[in-house]
Amino acid sequence: MLRADLSLIAEADRLAQDVAARTDRLDLLVNNAGGMTDRLEMTAEGLEANFAGNHLGPFALTQGLEPLLRQTAAGAPAGSVRVVMTASDASEMGLPVDFDDMQNLSRFNPGLAYCTGKLANVLFARALASRLDDTGIVAHAMAPGATDTPFFSNAPAETRAHTDNLSKLTVAEGADTLIWLALGEEAGRSSGGYWEKRAPRAPHPQVDDADAVARFWQESERLVDSVRG
Repeated sequence: MLRADLSLIAEADRLAQDVAARTDRLDLLVNNAGGMTDRLEMTAEGLEANFAGNHLGPFALTQGLEPLLRQTAAGAPAGSVRVVMTASDASEMGLPVDFDDMQNLSRFNPGLAYCTGKLANVLFARALASRLDDTGIVAHAMAPGATDTPFFSNAPAETRAHTDNLSKLTVAEGADTLIWLALGEEAGRSSGGYWEKRAPRAPHPQVDDADAVARFWQESERLVDSVRG
C-alpha cells in the first residue's frame, strides 16, 4: 500500500513516481478519493482544500501516471485500460465551473465547493477521454448515490441533517457501478461517459460544451503548475 494526501500536489506527484518505480504496467486507475469540508480551508500549497482533494490532486496523479497507462495500452486490447472517477449527482446541482475562479474563493460556501469538485470529476473524465482518444484508454465518471460510509462526518451541519435521513446504499451497492466500469465489457466500448446504476446519466450541461471542457483542462493544468513552480 502506498499512501498520499491527494489534497497536496507534491504528494500526488510523489505517489505517481512511487507507482511508476514499482511496476511497468497500469491497467486501471480509480480516482475515488474525495471529501466535503464544512468551512474554507487552504492547503499548505495555497489551494482550497475541497477542490484540491476532490479534483486537483487526482488530476495531478493522473498526469503523472499517464505515461504508464499509455505504455500499458500500447500492448493491450482497446478499452481494457481504464480511468474511472467517482463523482456524484451533486455535480448536476451547482453552478457551472467559473474558469476565472475555479476554487470559488470569491463566493465560497461548502455546498457550492463540493458541487464544483464533483462537476470537475465529470468534466475531467470527458476531457481525459478526448485527450486519450487515439490510445485505446477509456475514461468514465460515475455517481454512486448516498452510501453508508463515514463520508458525511466532516460535512456542514445542514448537510448532515439532510443526509442523516436519507436511505443509504450499502458499500457493495455504492461500489457496484464503479466496479462495473472498471471491469465490465460494455464500459470498454465507449469513453467520456457519466453513469449511475450501470446506465448512462445526463451530466451537467457544461460537460457537453466542448469549449468548456477544453478550458477546464487548461485551467486545471494552470492551477497544478502554479504549485509545482
